[in-house]
Amino acid sequence: MGLIARVTRVIRAKLNVFVSSAEDPVEQLEMTYQDMRDERRQMKQSIVDVKAQRKSLERKIERFQEEVEEHNEQARAAMEQDEESLARQALEQKKAKMSAVEDLEAQVAEIEQVEDDMYDKLDEIDSRISELKTEKEILKAKYEGAEAMEDVNASLSEGMGEYSVEENVEDIKE
Repeated sequence: MGLIARVTRVIRAKLNVFVSSAEDPVEQLEMTYQDMRDERRQMKQSIVDVKAQRKSLERKIERFQEEVEEHNEQARAAMEQDEESLARQALEQKKAKMSAVEDLEAQVAEIEQVEDDMYDKLDEIDSRISELKTEKEILKAKYEGAEAMEDVNASLSEGMGEYSVEENVEDIKE
């Protein structure tokens, strides 16, 4: 049992080293940046959907308010003709439509709050994207600078080799 645990631990350690060496920090930041841009796109689409839903409810409210006025006119006309039952029926319909308008207005208020929250979230996402973009550019510059320094150091060490300054001076004298 001890041998299997040790072998497993060694294998996991080797795999961890392999994965760590394969990771590119600039690539990881780029992937995160793209994920956040996708999240932003999805949030914007959700805002469009919520706006459409709000507009639809607002149109219903307008239509119901027009019907309230129509029922009110019907009730007046019925009373002028001494048709109390028709007037009562028109007023009941008016009352039902007014109740529906109140319910719809409450829904619109809730949707407006959700929409405001979504815009706040979009602003937060935009801010995070901007910060990440700056961080990505800084890391990329550092990474490229480090690679350039490695190249310079490699060139310097290759150029020197076993050839010394004294040998160089002797070659010049000859």
